[in-house]
Amino acid sequence: MILKAEVLLKLGVYSDFATEIFEVKNFSTLPVVNTPAINFVTEELFTTTQGSGVKAKAILTFGTSVNTEWEDLGVTIDHYDVEFKKSTEASFQGAGTSQGTNFEFFDIEPALYEFRVRAVNTVGVASEFSSTTQRIYGLTAVPSDVSNLFLRADSNTATLSWTPTTDLDVKIGGFYEIRHNSLTSGAVWAQSTQIGEAVSGIANSTEVPLLVGTYLIKAVDSTGVKSANATTVVNTVTPDLFQSTQFLTRTENPSFAGTKSNLVVVDDKLKLEADTLFDSLGLIDEVGLIDAAGGVDLSGTYDFANVIDTGIAAASYRLSSAFAFTTNSTSDFIDTRSGNVDDYESFDLNTYDDVEVQLQIATTNDDPSGSPTFSDFQNFRIGNYFGRAFKFRLQVTSGDITHQVYITSLSATLEAFQKFDTQQLTSSTSALGVTFGEGFLVTPKIAVTAQNMASGDFYEITSVSSTGFTITFKNSSGTIVARTFDYIARGF
Repeated sequence: MILKAEVLLKLGVYSDFATEIFEVKNFSTLPVVNTPAINFVTEELFTTTQGSGVKAKAILTFGTSVNTEWEDLGVTIDHYDVEFKKSTEASFQGAGTSQGTNFEFFDIEPALYEFRVRAVNTVGVASEFSSTTQRIYGLTAVPSDVSNLFLRADSNTATLSWTPTTDLDVKIGGFYEIRHNSLTSGAVWAQSTQIGEAVSGIANSTEVPLLVGTYLIKAVDSTGVKSANATTVVNTVTPDLFQSTQFLTRTENPSFAGTKSNLVVVDDKLKLEADTLFDSLGLIDEVGLIDAAGGVDLSGTYDFANVIDTGIAAASYRLSSAFAFTTNSTSDFIDTRSGNVDDYESFDLNTYDDVEVQLQIATTNDDPSGSPTFSDFQNFRIGNYFGRAFKFRLQVTSGDITHQVYITSLSATLEAFQKFDTQQLTSSTSALGVTFGEGFLVTPKIAVTAQNMASGDFYEITSVSSTGFTITFKNSSGTIVARTFDYIARGF
């Protein structure tokens, strides 16, 4: 750059120019604003003060933009522009600005996102964007597995305790689901029956019926997403038999003689029926694999062949169940598999999460041999039910026409609680028939205490049944006499 100067004299005469040369570097280019580096994107759940429940937020964290050349001129970074978009969207949208090195995206939906940030200095010059891609799961994220599950056995009750999860959407709007399986080893979630009601997501203990077998627990968040793995504890303590007893078990396998809808029995296994009739398949050469042709029905039901009838007035009973099944794909054969054998998850058998087997129950206070009115079917849970008779239905669903279920065992058991019946009565000069106020399933034990017995008096108890007994008081001569007495009957 050349700079010239001249001097104007009083007479209007100019002097010669004086010349000085200066070098100005990069006159046409401003210094670059360095791009801030993105460190990571994390996500958290939060609650709102407006009571709208649990929401998700993403947190973008990035480094500061250091610009020595600008700082030498007294220019610093003023703020950072933040933008984002879903991977399916064409254009970015502005999220806002940050004075620091992080930015929070509140109430963000689950999706795959691209986030970007740039630095802007105090004279308005911006850097290039730096970007990163991150999937946000939000409320669809799988809750943590439950930890430290313990069991304390007490008579007929099991007290379960565990360490509460830290997942906010379990604590708020979520719950714990507990299941039971009669197996003491090898129990799996899908083949276990829910026991008791759902437990609040802020709780860390509950009481359930004491049963031999395995208890399993999962955390369930506010959207119904369950823990990936069930946490288990095994109980080998037998419930107090003086307080309850197994009265009746209905076992449906291997014949499965009950009423079926879209289900069939083949080789002692209950499975979904084929969705396509053989006669409608067309040319055999064009069908391919016969077993997979047309697929299977996506749902079916099986009603137990017989109800459980206690035969007495309605009362409270504990009901439990047991079933076992496997799943497989009708189109999964070695010849159709690709990849390395070492990479197969299972060589012989596949399991599918979209196949569900759910037992249901309906109850009645009426005699089932007459014209009973049963309740609607509801999903069965191990626990106490009130009624005289109980019927069961198995509901099977599959999420894919090639995913088949093979049910090998199915049963339901009624357990009766110990009960007492007691009265004070006065006999006459004939035998007295006593009818229990409580109905017993089996003949109870009876104890009698007489109030006004004379020397040599005695009594005889006959015709003892589940509904009552006959008692006769006699004096020393064998003559029937009237006496006042108390009795207590104990049984189930």
